[in-house]
Amino acid sequence: MNDSNMEKNNLKGHRERARKRLLKGEKLSDEQLLELLLMYGIPQKDVKPLAKELLAEHGTIEAVLDANNKVLAKKTLIKENTVALFKLFKVLAIRFNSKHTINKTAEPEQTNLFGSPYDKENKIPHKDNEKSLPIFANAVTRDSLEILPQLPETQDINAITAFIKNNLHYNSGESRNRYANYVVKRLFSGGNVDLSLIRFGHSFVNTPDLQDVCFYKYIHAEPFLHQIIIELLLPSISKGFVKRNEIVQYTDATFPNMKSNDKCVQAIVDVLVKTNMCKLQKQELTLKNRKPNLASFTYILHSEFKEPGMYAHNLLKGNSYISAMLWEPDCIEAMLYELRNNGYISKVSNIDGIKQFTTKYHLAEITEMLIMRKGQN
Repeated sequence: MNDSNMEKNNLKGHRERARKRLLKGEKLSDEQLLELLLMYGIPQKDVKPLAKELLAEHGTIEAVLDANNKVLAKKTLIKENTVALFKLFKVLAIRFNSKHTINKTAEPEQTNLFGSPYDKENKIPHKDNEKSLPIFANAVTRDSLEILPQLPETQDINAITAFIKNNLHYNSGESRNRYANYVVKRLFSGGNVDLSLIRFGHSFVNTPDLQDVCFYKYIHAEPFLHQIIIELLLPSISKGFVKRNEIVQYTDATFPNMKSNDKCVQAIVDVLVKTNMCKLQKQELTLKNRKPNLASFTYILHSEFKEPGMYAHNLLKGNSYISAMLWEPDCIEAMLYELRNNGYISKVSNIDGIKQFTTKYHLAEITEMLIMRKGQN
């Protein structure tokens, strides 16, 4: 068998194994999922390097699918049919999600943000949610905040994991291994290294901006943490606090069969307190809306709106991850003007009563601008 035929057979075998992993329901990383998608758009080619390249440039598979057609077409292997496949996948995903989201006309107490049924009297999720929502435990918030500014600038997730294992403060190797995996899961959910995050961490050591960005990464990585902020903390801001026991009750109602709910509650409190989102006084977490910090707001805005372009202000106002940052809603529009004045976004406009903002940079570019500006101060 010549080298060409051997290469074709190896590629065929690799693709077959990839399809079988998908059909078996194995958990696949963003890179593996994107590679599978590319396989159908680019037959007879090894697309693994392309999947790595696209994720390195855009950060997540969602961002790749959202990428501009012209940007995608710059890749040698990507032709019109592959771009069309990406758009088809996105359209189908949106249609599927639209049929499984909350009925907008339903009373708010009937369902929560994630479409799970509420207990109408206590407004907490039923145990059905336990089947699909992973529990959050072992926050390692301090470890994440301390190690992030030290991480090497590499996109090798194994090298990142090894570095964390070797540099955590625990004496036990077993503890370092376990907690390193927790840190990697929270900071690099999906298994893809975000160089912009590492670069941001290097420049904003021990700052509120780094606390905000770390918290933002946590709510993306941990759905239950995100849910409890939206469903329990945000409605409690008006009274200025939430009791720890309320978090306990909410967690017990969500995971009635879990034996580690106390660890989950501790993890929630840990991340809220150590990122300075709340303060713990006795058995209450104090709550209030916060004024956004310029650097972290800029970073998070460009993380949520990845492609340069014009966006309706309502998309920002209705974004649940932005809401979960506990930022003062009235301050968000003011921050957009501050970003415009600093040259971070193009403009803020009001066309026919519709407020809009226009971004002009990708996350990697805006991160470098933030780093440069900080170096000048």
